[in-house]
Amino acid sequence: MVAGSRLDGSVDIERLEVYLLSDNAPNAAMGLSDMDGFLTGIAAGPELIKPSEWLPVLWGHEEPGFESIEEAQAIVGIILGRYNEIVGNITAAQPTLDPIFMGSPDGEVMIVGDWAAGFLDAVKLRPKAWAPLIADEESRLYLLPFLIHGGEPEDAALLGIPFQPVDAAEQRRLMPIAPDALICFTLAIWGYWSQHDTPATKPASARRSGGDNRRTRR
Repeated sequence: MVAGSRLDGSVDIERLEVYLLSDNAPNAAMGLSDMDGFLTGIAAGPELIKPSEWLPVLWGHEEPGFESIEEAQAIVGIILGRYNEIVGNITAAQPTLDPIFMGSPDGEVMIVGDWAAGFLDAVKLRPKAWAPLIADEESRLYLLPFLIHGGEPEDAALLGIPFQPVDAAEQRRLMPIAPDALICFTLAIWGYWSQHDTPATKPASARRSGGDNRRTRR
């Protein structure tokens, strides 16, 4: 059994969330929803990125603390297991996505900003590789929901996407449809790369190693 997995084969996300909320997690580390969007952006992107490159980004380029070697193996195993889940879902004959969005305090809406921001962080790891999609006037629209809900002012300029940020009122108006939009456009992005014969996504080895959402996103 891979460290971090349950007996039924599912990934122990609850244990990861507890760790991310603990003092052992780096202050600059991604929160659970950020991390999930980040892993999804890597999985749905144009080329394979090894865990040895993206794990340090996930930790905010700080060293995570662990109580033991066993805990380190378990936590990294959960992260790699979640990545593999995402890869399996989007590469299935009928692609699906089950993102980890945050819930509002009243439970009425899903808060997608951190997840969308994490996805964009993955895009920014390989801007040149994403350039063909961004250069396509139709396909680059797939990234607009991510910019609307999780983008920083400089992200559109960095990626070369014409984009006018929306105000807070417009973001609130779009919030009810945002979860479905992000799922739909993530799968469209994966479809774009699949049609262009560029994806190199494959499961990550659990032998590779390196909550509250600690980063504030608008």
